[in-house]
Order: sequence, then C-alpha cells, then structure tokens
Amino acid sequence: MVGLATSGQLDYVPISLEEVPRLLTSGRLRVDVALLQVSPPDARGFVSLGVSVDLAPAILSVVRTAIAEVNPAMPRTHGKSLVHLDSFDALVKVDAPVAEYVHPEIGEVAERVARYIASIIDDGSSTIRFSNSCRSIRYVIRGWSPINRAWSRSLRLSRST
Repeated sequence: MVGLATSGQLDYVPISLEEVPRLLTSGRLRVDVALLQVSPPDARGFVSLGVSVDLAPAILSVVRTAIAEVNPAMPRTHGKSLVHLDSFDALVKVDAPVAEYVHPEIGEVAERVARYIASIIDDGSSTIRFSNSCRSIRYVIRGWSPINRAWSRSLRLSRST
C-alpha cells in the first residue's frame, strides 16, 4: 500500500461515510474495480450484500468492474441488499470468516473525559452528536448507569463528522 500511495496510484480521502454515495454518483469519486463480499446466490441468482450494504449499492451503480467474493459466512440480509449475479463481472468463491473491525480498548484519559462530559449534560437532553474520534464518550455514556437509568428514553446518540 505504501508503494501505491507514494507513486500517486492510491488516494486517501478523509470524508464521512454518508458523503460517499453522492461523490460516486456525481463522478467526483471514481471506482475502477470493486471486490465485494456477498452471500451465496439463492435459486433465482440473487446474492445478498449482507453486512456490507452501506456503500456497496452505490459502488455497484458506478464501478467499471465488479468482482463478487462469494462467502457462505456472509449472512443473507433483506431489503435493498439483494443483487443479481449479473451485476458482477467475475465471481470468486471463498470460505472465511467475515472481516470485522474490533474497536481498541478505551483508555483512562478518554474515559475520564467522557465521564466529565456525561456529568454536564442536562437531564432530558434529546440529542448528542459525536464525531468518530469521540467513540469512547459514546461507550461510557451508554455504560454509565445514572445516564442509562435517567435518560434512557430521551438520549439518542448518533455519529457525525
């Protein structure tokens, strides 16, 4: 990867996940080849994007070459996650666990900051927005019993950039 980045063949684009579909459809973010892990096909030839339904439909709508990595470990999900095999240029069979991101442990400093922030939020607050970098605050707030008991109906946590 480092070689691709230093040669100018790889770009890192620091953007919010929700911005990607618009950038794809506008043509500002081009995808030449996509490798998408999918479930095995059903009798009609439809695969499920499974847990990868966030960006995969937008990518499939613009990609020049789409490769399906057919994995029996990928769960079948319903709704807009079903795609016909004809949408792919190539199929590759794999049998491996579905990749997952494991969050690192929350450090002591982040936990202290989170507890302080939680202590200054008024009871009855309706929405708190956190960036991805404040994940530890969300975990502490969810796990801190006074908030869970007092604000469980009124506190809605969401991610923003």
